[in-house]
Amino acid sequence: MATIKAQLKLTSSTVGSDKLSVILSKDIAVDPGGAWTGIGRATVDLVTATSLSGTVRRLVYLKNLDSTNFIKIQTAGPIVTQQIEPGEFVLFFANGGVTTEALSDTAPCIAEIAFWDLP
Repeated sequence: MATIKAQLKLTSSTVGSDKLSVILSKDIAVDPGGAWTGIGRATVDLVTATSLSGTVRRLVYLKNLDSTNFIKIQTAGPIVTQQIEPGEFVLFFANGGVTTEALSDTAPCIAEIAFWDLP
């Protein structure tokens, strides 16, 4: 198995009366023989969806590189589960066999996208 180390650090001294300090780290096993794509750029359209799903559970990274438009992450239905504003990113697990796709809201957007199948 191959491993990706995910780390998240949230800190602030101005969001409340107590200092915010959360540091999380997790090693995520990925299938080196499964479907994957290294980080690359893709156009996320507003008519034709960009598929993020696969036949097995996968780790998905998406960053919206557009300066004005947001990107919707949605399942079949369509049910919008996330809205990625300009400059924002998301790292999430997509269930295998469940349609997960990205669509832009107003005009096509350039996004950084990567995914890795899990064992």
